Amino acid sequence: MVAAHPIDLRPAAKVGYRTALVLRPLNRGPDRGPDRGPDRGPNFKPDPNEFDLTVTDFNDLAVRMHE
Repeated sequence: MVAAHPIDLRPAAKVGYRTALVLRPLNRGPDRGPDRGPDRGPNFKPDPNEFDLTVTDFNDLAVRMHE
């Protein structure tokens, strides 16, 4: 499962899905500022072991899926 929010991926991981987190610090757009909250925003640092892949964008996801 691919998602931009860890809260969406955690239940999927619990039932055995492979997971990919796409980091999107400006999820709301460049003029609206970063999302706020523990799992969002420009300062969010995901646990590198929580998801199968953590990528910067969908191009990065495509590359990493073929490694």
